[in-house]
Formats: sequence, C-alpha cells, structure tokens
Amino acid sequence: MPLHAVYGIRRGLKEIFRWVHVDYKFPDNASRKNAIESGSFIPQNCLITGLEIWRKKLFLTTPRLKPGVPSTLNYIDVEDQEDNTPQLIPYPNWEVNAMDTRERGIQLNSVVSVKIDPCLRLWVLDNGVINKMTNNHIKRPPSLVIFSLVNSSPVHTYTLKPEEYEWPRSNFWNMAVDVSSDSCSNAFAYLADSGDPGILVYNLQRKSAHRVTNNYFHFNPIDSIITISTSYSKKNYQRTEGIFGMALGTQDSEGHRRLLFHPLFSTLEFGVSTENLQNKSYAANNVPGFYVAGDRGPGSQSAGSFIDPATGMFFYTLISRNGIACWNTMTEKLLPSNQGIIAENDTDMVYPNDVKVDKMGNLWVLSNRMNDFIFESPNHNEDVVMMRVFMAPVSQVIRGTICDDLQ
Repeated sequence: MPLHAVYGIRRGLKEIFRWVHVDYKFPDNASRKNAIESGSFIPQNCLITGLEIWRKKLFLTTPRLKPGVPSTLNYIDVEDQEDNTPQLIPYPNWEVNAMDTRERGIQLNSVVSVKIDPCLRLWVLDNGVINKMTNNHIKRPPSLVIFSLVNSSPVHTYTLKPEEYEWPRSNFWNMAVDVSSDSCSNAFAYLADSGDPGILVYNLQRKSAHRVTNNYFHFNPIDSIITISTSYSKKNYQRTEGIFGMALGTQDSEGHRRLLFHPLFSTLEFGVSTENLQNKSYAANNVPGFYVAGDRGPGSQSAGSFIDPATGMFFYTLISRNGIACWNTMTEKLLPSNQGIIAENDTDMVYPNDVKVDKMGNLWVLSNRMNDFIFESPNHNEDVVMMRVFMAPVSQVIRGTICDDLQ
C-alpha cells in the first residue's frame, strides 16, 4: 500500500526563510568585497545542509563541499530579521571558522551536523573534508566539538584517531546525541559514517570511542537509483551512501533509548537499543540486537529523521518525493499503510535534507536542492531558490493524517 498522501500539500508548513545564494554577515562591506575577490567567498558554492533550533537561534551548517565557503557553522536570530533571506552569522565567531593554517585552539573545517542537548551544550560534528566535491580536496581528521550555549565557548574537543575511520572511504555526515539533564557527564554521541558504513560511538565521560559495524548500515542496491522531480526537470541519480538518518527515542526505565536508523539509499528502517551500542564487546557480538523496524515503502529513500519526544512521532524526509512523512512510533510496526505524508511539493521542497522538532513543539524542515548543487544541473536557473526553511506546530502538520488517527 502507498503512503497516505495528497500531492502538493504542505499541511500548514510555512516558509520562514529562503536563499538563492547564501550571504554572510561580514564585519564590513570591504571584508565581503575582499573575500569575493580572493575567492574565499563564492556565494553559489555555499549550501545549507543542516539545522538546529535553540530559543531564538537557528543554527545552520554550511560544510565546505566546494571552495569559497567562508564560515561552516552559523546561526541567525529568528526574531530579528527584516526579510526572509537573512545573512548567516558565524558561530561562535569568524576566527574559529577561518580557513587558514595557523596554529590555534579550535578550528572548524567542514561542519556537517549539530545537536543541542538538555545541558545547554551544542555538539558539532566536523567531518574534516574540505572541498569534497573537487579534485583538490583537503582531508583533516574528523572531530567532535562541544560548545557551551551559555557563553558560546568550547568546552570539549575530541579528534578521531586514525584507527577510528578509514580514508578515503569514511564520510561522516550525521550524528545523534544521547544525554539526560540529570547526568550531563554521562553522554554519548553516535556518529554515522555513510562512506565506510558504521557508527562511531563516543563516550564523553571516558573520552574514548569505538566503532560498531553491521550489514544494516549499508545501502540497498535496489534503492540506490532515485528520480528527483523539480518544476523544471526530472533526473535519475545513482548513489551509494550508507547509514545516514538517525533518530533517538525517549529513555526507558534502564536509561537506554531506541535508535532508529536508515541508510540514505534504502527504504528499510532499522533499530537498535543504545545499550547495545554503548558496550563495545556487546555491540560486536550481539548481532540479533539490531532489527528491522519496518519498510517505509517504494520511493521512500530518506535523509534526515527525528523523533518528537513529546508525541513519539517519527518524522523523516523523502528525498525522491520532495516531501516529509510521519509515523506514530506507538504503533507496533512501521508499514507503508500506517505512515502519512505531511508535505510534498516539487517546487518548494526539492530535496528535503533535514528535519527537527524544537522544545515548543514546532517542526522545522530544510530543503536545499542538493542534487542540483552536486551535479550542477544544466537546467538550473541562477535565480531559483536553492534553500528553504519551513516551520509549523507538530499538532498542525499531523492533523488529518493517519499519524494523528493512530494517537
């Protein structure tokens, strides 16, 4: 059975921000001019790929996929915008985001994922690959940096060891952070390596990491070819990324959570208890601890995903359908028949890449025409809006869908 959907809907998702090209809040006009003339800022080479929301700050990642990205970790003030195309402000400052070879404390190379925990900390995953989409890319060790949201200062850094990743295959792109407010030091980060499929589990308390492998982390060849439709073209793409989307459920009585995960090119959703992941020997030997949570159905390849802790609603992007879907995790099994589409639009939501729910119960969605950016489609119009951010209350977007009916 197909996903329950009505084509062209957005179910109250309101476009909040949009960009044809990204611009940054430089110290002054002379600095912007110098950056453009030197090639350190090439607007069309900057793509927003991830988001996170904290109070009135909307964090936005712009990894250094191509040359000319002056800052890779940024934010905007959602309450202080004169228009819907705001300039990005480097976080925590320009110096930390600078691309140079000076020896200094913290340097962000190419940020791909950010997460906020209950302890007022911002976790930042830097995959270390600069200019990935060129022949002259630079590879630096991936790292995990934690900032205090109270004063925007770094409080912890972990640089991955050579045995914890594999160049040139490794491609860290997403992260889930597991921590509760009553035990801030007992925290874990699960780093998804989609290139050399695996999860790197980082233990903050022990300041150590171990790698977990499983066949479920790999892409499905049957689902590796997708068709992405836009208002001006339809094109087939074949890609091979493995584990990508990860979503953590609420804690059980033992303090563990269920992690739902999927490869970028697969329609299957998998699950595992964080108890399995956190124990190095257990993860290696307890293969049955990983399980199939269900099949999302044909054409449901997905990038970002998120479980709303307040409702148990699982939201995930549909990159080949230009939409967002939902599943009520209170139901027994994930099936095409018990999912609903809350948004689908070939003009406004081309390649939805990330999805989050904030503390106020609002769903945030980022779309960015990723494949146009990667493959530089010859049909691409220079005036087309590349990146959009949408937002609406969870209660509003699921209203009238099967996800709401099953509550």
